[in-house]
Amino acid sequence: MMIKRSMAWGDPLHYSRRILLEVWHDPGLSDDAQAEFMGEVDTILDLPEKESVTNKVCLPLCQNLEKAQRRVRGQLTFEYTWRPGTTDKSSSEEALLAGALEINVISGDDLIAIDWKGSCCSDPYVVVVAYPRSPGPDGKVEPVWHRTRTLQDAAAPKWNDKANFDVHWTREGTAHCMQADMRQCGTGDVMSNTTTMSHRQGLAAFQPKDTGEEPSDKEKQDIMMRDVPALQDELTHLTDKVVPAISAQISDVQEDLKLILETLRRRQGSFSSSAANGQVDENRNGSKWSQDSSVSAFRPSDKSGF
Repeated sequence: MMIKRSMAWGDPLHYSRRILLEVWHDPGLSDDAQAEFMGEVDTILDLPEKESVTNKVCLPLCQNLEKAQRRVRGQLTFEYTWRPGTTDKSSSEEALLAGALEINVISGDDLIAIDWKGSCCSDPYVVVVAYPRSPGPDGKVEPVWHRTRTLQDAAAPKWNDKANFDVHWTREGTAHCMQADMRQCGTGDVMSNTTTMSHRQGLAAFQPKDTGEEPSDKEKQDIMMRDVPALQDELTHLTDKVVPAISAQISDVQEDLKLILETLRRRQGSFSSSAANGQVDENRNGSKWSQDSSVSAFRPSDKSGF
């Protein structure tokens, strides 16, 4: 974190050039808060102040243990196009960096498989996080999110999904950003002043916060009107799709177990039969030997003896 902050202090426009691309597995529920993290790309773009740029980038996905305790693999290919220009004439003199940024999420390759359906392929989508606006007096850099569509059963997905951001960073905003970084460094806070929360954490940020006060009747009604339909949709999805799929998988497992048990019984019966036959032969040989031995024992050794 100190290295990142040192880079930010050396470049006032560090956060404006930062882009984060998160790859997630879509479990098929109505709430993206249940999505599974598959890796991310956190990089700095080349955004000249007075020159248009188009670059195609292919970078390996990196793990983030704060988002998921798992290893990741694969690569993510995207292309960005930068066109400088000021859209707000009143603040053109204050603007350090202004223009239009387009991110085209092209494809992924060799992604990890996170799928309980048995297809061995994930249903991935990408969340593009950019920081196009300089912060206010509090110094908090707020992200702007873009979510691509989900591709079903894709180990090498091809999205070709574009996200557009209107970038505008001012001198005053960058100064506020640097001051906030330095204040947090002095307090020992390990978090940056940028909102670097994951897509799943970002969804939780928009949920009502517990302030310790009893919500009003109108607030309760608003919560019910918002949450109940989502819960009904999720329950319907679980009842119609998830539960039947799990039941079918359980039935398949039970059938497989029956076949395994039947095979083991047949093998055990065959082994027992073979062992029994061997014991009979052994007993027969032993009885014959015993009979011959007993006869020999009572047979006179000298024919003229009796």
